[in-house]
Amino acid sequence: MSAGAMKARRALPRRLAMPAALISLAAGLGSVVPAPQAAADAAPMVGSPASSAGPASPVTVYVANNDSDFVAPIATATNTAGTTIPVGSDPVDIAITPDGKTTYVANAGAGTVTPIATATNTAGPPIPVGGGPVDIAITPDGKTAYVAKFAGAGTVTPIATATNTAGPPIPVGGGPYNIAITPDGKTTYVANLVSGTVTPIATATNTAGPPITVGSHPYNIAITPDGKTAYVVNQGTGTVTPIATATNTVGTPITVGSVPENIAITPDGKTAYVANAGAGTVSPIATGEAQGSKRANERAACGRRDQSQSQRKRSRPRGQRYIQDQVAQHSNSAASGRCI
Repeated sequence: MSAGAMKARRALPRRLAMPAALISLAAGLGSVVPAPQAAADAAPMVGSPASSAGPASPVTVYVANNDSDFVAPIATATNTAGTTIPVGSDPVDIAITPDGKTTYVANAGAGTVTPIATATNTAGPPIPVGGGPVDIAITPDGKTAYVAKFAGAGTVTPIATATNTAGPPIPVGGGPYNIAITPDGKTTYVANLVSGTVTPIATATNTAGPPITVGSHPYNIAITPDGKTAYVVNQGTGTVTPIATATNTVGTPITVGSVPENIAITPDGKTAYVANAGAGTVSPIATGEAQGSKRANERAACGRRDQSQSQRKRSRPRGQRYIQDQVAQHSNSAASGRCI
């Protein structure tokens, strides 16, 4: 998962249209559309050159199948799949370097990250990170990939992309689940699903700042194009918490639908859209009003869930079940009965 404002977030849990897969796009000579962490959300990152002008060169779509443990490259010019690329157990997220040369795959079951050279579609040696890696974000300069590891002590591992070596784990909160990086590359924000916090990491030193308390089960993060505000989706409380990045202080929580999952921000930064999985709705948030407007905070009504948690759990792919099992082991909060 990538830098900046618009990392469209996953429906695996953050992932769509191909339930057991994740998709990432890489444009031929180096232009990259960073992976949505979504299985079938193959839309380019909003505000990227590919989204505004269309790709100028052939594009390859990378589809990770977390039930079969492989990545399949698809040539969009012909819509044909190439030879599948074996990766580790339970691949649940993909990110691509800004130069388009390397695809990184987080293998939750194996505790590894697999680098794939996009020029040849060959996998390099797996990079051990441990702890159930579930999300990856790459800095705008492409030098570091940050890997959130949901299981274990709650850490994020930085990977130097020049050498594909993992650095010392950075302690964050319980159950780190999602990552977003500011457009200037200075700060990595980590949503800690179990502890209900967000941890800021200074990328220059790879040191974590004090945890920022948000809502229950923070699930997803998006950052505005100007880098001034991070919006955190709290699945347990059905809210979105705005964080002012200059001071790392929180604004008034914004009520959206019973189980919010994904968030995306328009290129002009004026509106955030939140997908509410339980309600079957999308809530628009006027970002200019978000921190002070009561009207904005109350604008979306919560819909009734039409599926029980057990039905949703059975219907979701193996990567989703892995995360649900981990939450059950790590969280004893009152909100744990909610769909996550």
